[in-house]
Amino acid sequence: MAIEKMKYINIYGPQSELMRVLGVLTDLACFHPDTAGKEEFRPNVSDNPYAALLGEAQGLLADLHAEGGETPALESFELADVRSMIGGYRQKLAQSAEKHSELLEEKTLYAHTRHQLRHLEKMDVNLDDVFSLQYVKVRFGRLPKEGYRKLPYYADREFSFNSFDFDGEYYWGFYFTPEQISDEVDAIFASLHFERLRVPDFVHGTPGEALIQIAEHEAQLNAKIEELTTPTRDKTRADLDTIRRMCVWLDRQSQLYDMEKYAQVMGGTFYLSGFVPKAESRRVTGRLTAECDCKVSDPIASADAPVPPPIRLKNNWFARPFEMYVSMYGLPSYKDVDPTGFVAVTYSILFGIMFGDVGQGLCVCAAGLLMARFMKLPLGSILARCGVFSMFFGLCYGSVFGYEHLLDPLYRAVGLSGKPLEVLAPENTNFILIGSIAIGVVVILASILFGLVSKAKRGARGALIFSSNGIAGLVFYGAVIAGAASLLLLDRNLFTPVFIAAGLVIPFLLMYFQEPLAQWVDHHKVKLESGKAEYVASAFFEMFDTLLTYASNTMSFLRVGGFVLAHAGMMSVVMTLAEMVGAGAAPVVVVIGNIFVMGMEGLIVGIQALRLEFYEVFSRFFDADGVPFTPLTVRAADARG
Repeated sequence: MAIEKMKYINIYGPQSELMRVLGVLTDLACFHPDTAGKEEFRPNVSDNPYAALLGEAQGLLADLHAEGGETPALESFELADVRSMIGGYRQKLAQSAEKHSELLEEKTLYAHTRHQLRHLEKMDVNLDDVFSLQYVKVRFGRLPKEGYRKLPYYADREFSFNSFDFDGEYYWGFYFTPEQISDEVDAIFASLHFERLRVPDFVHGTPGEALIQIAEHEAQLNAKIEELTTPTRDKTRADLDTIRRMCVWLDRQSQLYDMEKYAQVMGGTFYLSGFVPKAESRRVTGRLTAECDCKVSDPIASADAPVPPPIRLKNNWFARPFEMYVSMYGLPSYKDVDPTGFVAVTYSILFGIMFGDVGQGLCVCAAGLLMARFMKLPLGSILARCGVFSMFFGLCYGSVFGYEHLLDPLYRAVGLSGKPLEVLAPENTNFILIGSIAIGVVVILASILFGLVSKAKRGARGALIFSSNGIAGLVFYGAVIAGAASLLLLDRNLFTPVFIAAGLVIPFLLMYFQEPLAQWVDHHKVKLESGKAEYVASAFFEMFDTLLTYASNTMSFLRVGGFVLAHAGMMSVVMTLAEMVGAGAAPVVVVIGNIFVMGMEGLIVGIQALRLEFYEVFSRFFDADGVPFTPLTVRAADARG
């Protein structure tokens, strides 16, 4: 339950060693760079030579449809070699793409020709002989059926149309005509909407023989296309592995290069400053001096650092998950008190009190453990702890999934006449509500004590003594609570003149004149910016707000008792409904009712407990102005493109 101690170090050396130094620091993952900079140095900022190459390498994998696969281990490359290899792979890929395009065009041509020749399968004549005729022109194509019907009108002309297939719309075949009148006959067939089709030169033999040759050639084309488009072939697998390894290296180098912005450069020497945990400072220095040509200054105490140290919370196993709640509000400053342990205890207790049920607490604990184990959620660990406290207070209330007398044998076995606390008994209502206020008083007093420690560590003596969350506020609030409790519970009046003067009047006046008194204590001089009269008026309203805050913060804890009663009341309704529906459907009602109560009230109780922490606890001592400790790290490389 503490803030980890930090050391400030300076690293300097030849600029050529900067990438190596950053690599070691990211491996250690415990160096937080000082981003403030120094005016006499220029930041080391220039275009990243690795980013573009990384994009090209990942583009190669995408073009080869090889985005999947495991990320290989990190290997070292030379930038010039990587640039050359990627250029070579890119050229090879371009040639492959061009070849692939040519093969696709050829495949399309063969498929189109095959479609045409299927209409000539009935023709048992060598096409080479047909197209090599002398003095006769031969035209292959298709003629619409309307045009075919008009052919008899041209019976006196010297041509012959031979049809070999009819597909319902067109007649497929040849027409023959003497060479001397071919232009005239071509014009006639054009008027009949004859569509001439060219037979490629690779067609030989009869149409049936040509179709066999085309099918064989198409199979060869498909094999070549498959070879070009499948990246898992043996001859390309090695290339893909190399590209993936280069991607891993380029990704790391690109990230390291971007981190050079944290360094300052002057005269070919880099300067890098930042914080490391005190416990890690020797290890960091040892690794840097052993693996890099650089110097590391002696670690400087955080108090002497030129910038405020970053914050890394250090807590035990029980409190560690609650760092999530603290971070949601903000981090304490380096000289503040880490509130995580206090939050862990108070939040768990408040949740358990408001959600006391052995069975439901067990379910919450189990759900939290599953969330923490399989989903890696800090909230799961928090729920697991809250569930344990719910079970404990469930034992005190004698409630198991809403059954109020299931634990009676256990109580009698340990010598009790019944459950320790009957929540729904009318005579216990005031006890529960007053107990809630008492819990609030204890929490608020503890929060003020935390604030005293925090102010003392920061050296804020004026606020420590005179503020509403300082010694004066502690005495005033404690006196009011002690006097009221004595009068109401013990029927004893503590409000004597001495008690009023020492416990109420003097602390009130100290808080009223906090600003001038704090200035005198901290700086040995008083300077009121707004003037005396205006200060007295504004201080009056501030004190009025302070008194209201004390009262509202204390009464806010009434919600704890309210939720104790609400939870018991809701489960009482569930059990009443179960009795009304009969023995057959009762288990279903009990199960559904418990699920509903756990879901709805569990969420509300969790939020209300967190609200109490934020508004009634943190506001008294927690400024939340700390900077999170964010060490230099390299994210996991992704070589999948």
